[in-house]
Amino acid sequence: MFSKSNRALIYKVVLGLIVLFFIIFHFNFKIIVVKGSSMAPTYHDKEILIAARNTENILTNSVIIFCDNTNTVCIKRVIAKPGDTVSLKKNNVQVNNYQISNIQYEGKEIVYKLKKDEYYVVGDNSKNSYDSREYGPIKLDQIKGVIL
Repeated sequence: MFSKSNRALIYKVVLGLIVLFFIIFHFNFKIIVVKGSSMAPTYHDKEILIAARNTENILTNSVIIFCDNTNTVCIKRVIAKPGDTVSLKKNNVQVNNYQISNIQYEGKEIVYKLKKDEYYVVGDNSKNSYDSREYGPIKLDQIKGVIL
């Protein structure tokens, strides 16, 4: 059907396309495996996710991956972005004076006015999540991607 030279050319083109795909994927996306239950019921332990490395347009409610202060990769939901005000009061978390219904807080009262490079993140399983309620806002340069 195909001559040897045509088969060799097809093989090289297919191999080149595969290599190109992996190069493009590597620089634009990241594969992450969920560890723990802080994002349940949305994501579960050992679930495999793909994140876009582009962090230019992070919106409220986006699920992101980032490195915390111990350089551990974390996955959390953004509940507040630059310019927002987050108020933590007993049994109450508010963003711009709007109460977030499914998130509880039991620490001292704190108010954060997020700077231009700060985001406030919380796990979907807020009763079992180590997140911004404990360590405060995260910086944009800590964010490694947005879950697709």
